[in-house]
Amino acid sequence: MSKKEETPKWPIIVNQSLTDSEIYRILQKHGHKLRVSSGTLADTCIYPLSSVAFLLFLLQEAVNEWQTKGLKAITSRMLKFAEIHKQCYVLASAPIHGRQEQKLLTAIEKQLLGRNIAFLPVHNSADCVESMVTIAKVTCMPLRAVVRERFDVMRRRQITEDTILSIIAQTGMTEHECMVLLDGRGSLAGISGSTLDQLLDCSLSTKSSKTLAQFFKQDSYV
Repeated sequence: MSKKEETPKWPIIVNQSLTDSEIYRILQKHGHKLRVSSGTLADTCIYPLSSVAFLLFLLQEAVNEWQTKGLKAITSRMLKFAEIHKQCYVLASAPIHGRQEQKLLTAIEKQLLGRNIAFLPVHNSADCVESMVTIAKVTCMPLRAVVRERFDVMRRRQITEDTILSIIAQTGMTEHECMVLLDGRGSLAGISGSTLDQLLDCSLSTKSSKTLAQFFKQDSYV
C-alpha cells in the first residue's frame, strides 16, 4: 500500500467557528479538502464520506460553565448534535484531565446515556485531528467503492443532470470540471466509456482526466 493510500486527503465540512483554530490549520497542513460552513453546528467537523461528525468540547472552559449555568446548558448542545448526526463523537479536550474534568465528563455521559454519541478524551489539537482521521478511515468505504456503487445505481434508473453532477463531484473534481465533462460527453454512458484523450478534449485538467480514466480502466462497467 502506498503512502498516499495510507493517508487519504478527506473532504471535510468545518464550521466557520473553527477557521481560526489550530485544528483547522493542522487539517489544512495535511492537505485535506476543507469546506467552511455557517450552516452546521458550532465547533463541528463533518466527514461526508464516512457519515461521521465530531464536536470539539473544551473541558476546562466547560467546568466553569457547569458551575455557573448547570449541566443542562452543556448537554442541550450535545443533544442537538446527536439528533442531527447518526454517528457522532465529542472530542473532550483538556491538557490535563483532572478531577473536575473527569467529574464533568462522567456527569455528561450519565445524562446522555443511551444516545448515539461517544466521548473521546484528547489533550490537544493534534490529538483531535488524529482521532478524527482514524475514525473516518475505519468507518469509510474506499472512495472507489463509494463512487462505483453510486454509478451502478444511476445506470439502473433515469437520472437528472443535477444528480449526475453531484455524483461526479464525489471523485474530487471541481464544479467547473463536472459541468464541462457532462457537456462534452453528453451522458453517463459517454462519461464511463471515455478515453483519456476524450476526457482531455473536454478541457479537464490532466490530473482529473487521469483519475477518471484510471477509475474506469480498473473498475469497468459492462
